[in-house]
Formats: sequence, C-alpha cells, structure tokens
Amino acid sequence: MRRVPVCIAGLALVAGLGLSACGSDDKADTAKDTTTSAPSDDGSTTTAGATPVGMQELNVTAHDFSFEGLPKEIKGGTTQITFTNEGSVAHDLAFVQVEKGTSLDQFVKDFTPALQGGPWPAYAKAVVGPVMANAGASTVSEFTIEPGTYAVMCGQTGDPAKPKGPDGSPGDGDAHLMRGMAQLVTVTDGGSDEPLPEPDGTLTAKDYSFEVDVSGGDKVIRFTNEGPAEVHFADIQVFPAGTTEDQANAAVETLFSLPEGQAPPAGTPMPTETGFSGILSPGPEVNFTMAEPFESGRVYVAMCFISDRAGGPPHAIGQHMIKVFTAA
Repeated sequence: MRRVPVCIAGLALVAGLGLSACGSDDKADTAKDTTTSAPSDDGSTTTAGATPVGMQELNVTAHDFSFEGLPKEIKGGTTQITFTNEGSVAHDLAFVQVEKGTSLDQFVKDFTPALQGGPWPAYAKAVVGPVMANAGASTVSEFTIEPGTYAVMCGQTGDPAKPKGPDGSPGDGDAHLMRGMAQLVTVTDGGSDEPLPEPDGTLTAKDYSFEVDVSGGDKVIRFTNEGPAEVHFADIQVFPAGTTEDQANAAVETLFSLPEGQAPPAGTPMPTETGFSGILSPGPEVNFTMAEPFESGRVYVAMCFISDRAGGPPHAIGQHMIKVFTAA
C-alpha cells in the first residue's frame, strides 16, 4: 500500500519513497457542513454542500501524532467524514480491515513494511482510505464501508524535525502509525444504505488500468475499484493547455526515467495535481471533487502508486498503471 509524492517533480524519487502527500504547509480554512472534497490551492481539500439525509457523520481531528474524535465503534454503510488536520505535516486516515482478534501492536509491526512496498499480512483483508489533509486543512469525503474489525491508521511519513525536500515538503520519518496514529475500530451493521450522491463523471480502476468517463465541466467524480484483487487509487494531474496526448505520454516516460535528483529536460510539459480519488480495495466507492472542473479538450494523466498485496514496485512503475486521456 504505497502512495508517493506525485507532484511529478518528485517522480524521479518515486522508488525510494513511502506513503506520503504533496502540497505546501500553508494553513487553509474550510467549512464543515459539507459533502464533497476538492484539493485547494495549497494541495489540501475544500468542500461544498450539505450532509445527505441519513448518512452517518464522523468528525476526526489529526495531530502530530494522534487522532482525536475517532470512535471505537461506527456503523457500516454510507459515511461522511470531516477530517481536520491540526498538525504541522500532512496526515491521512485509512480503514484497514483485519481479522477479529488482531491486536493493534501486531498490526503496526506487520503492516508498516507494506507502506514501503512489502507484502501485506494475510489477516489484512481490505482498505478504505478516503481522506487526506495537509497541515492546517480540513477534508470532507463520502464513502461506503462494510461491517468488520478495522485498524484505522495514518500512513504518512512526513516529519517536521527532518530537513525539507527540494519541493519544500517535510522530510521523511517513521510512518505515523508507528508514532501513535493507529486505533482499532469496530464497524457494525445497521448503518445507512443510502447510495452516494450522483456524480458528474466516473473513474474506474482495474488490475492494472483505468477507465475514465469525464467531460468538460465534470467536477464530482465517482471512484470505484473493480480489481479483482488489488488496492488502487487515482492521482489525477493536468498538463499545460495545448499539450497533446503524445507529448504527455512522452513527458511521463521521461519523468519516470530520470535519475534521482535530476531535473527534467527543458521544454518537458509538467503536469500539476488536480484530483485524488482516495484509496480503495474492490467493492467500496468514493465520491471525490476535482480542484477545477475537467476542461474539454485538455489532457490529463491518472496514476496509481500503490504496490500489490504481495509486495513489489508501485503499480505505476511495475505494471505501468498510468492513463493519459483527454476530457471529452
């Protein structure tokens, strides 16, 4: 379960990085009576809309390095979470389904290597990771989750005490689940069976490809994972206006082939992050909102940087799970 910084400038570093996020540390104020999520100018998430009737609501605050307000028991079904990051580095919240009786200490010990491309422990069955927020930001996301026992964790590695990276991001440290950001949660029956609100467009992940159905003006996107076996996400980036699909494909290949620390050749079209789907096993669904609506005729790229459950390189590298596409 590996997520890497995908500000594209960091793609040359992808093989040596763990679960982390892009964006600055600028503070951002966001409303909390909202339903859908969208990256803001600092790479964090802003939101809009009212909570759908009957949908379970969670309000969780992340600190360096703990969760506040995360219940020990919630209901399954359709859920809305408001995730506020009061820490100094990016944090996320992911539900990893485990076998009943799994201790938190055992999970932390066994799952930490999976964040760096190692194999998942056999008792870790599925993951729903719908939410991430940069320092000072708040994210609201809607998702579905099945009953079961879950280890809820932050898989980020940013450490404010470490030297910053070339893009200004905090240096890597120990995964946050090793530093107190992990908790067991029981998900029970009896939750909302209301469907997620209708999206504008859809993005579907498979082992190992994407199907995209979006048009100009689409902003709220339904993300699903049809697997059948692996966990996936979609990081969506937009290329400069006028970039063709051929130029975009060539740029992606160039960026992935660069030695660590080497700048891309002059004239390489550099995309910027404009949407993040959330992390899903096959089955659950998430609605996410683009920073800006898709623009008809504009070229985008979707990429997945999670490793197989058995371990190995991120999908974008090992299985070329990358799709360059043009919005209709």
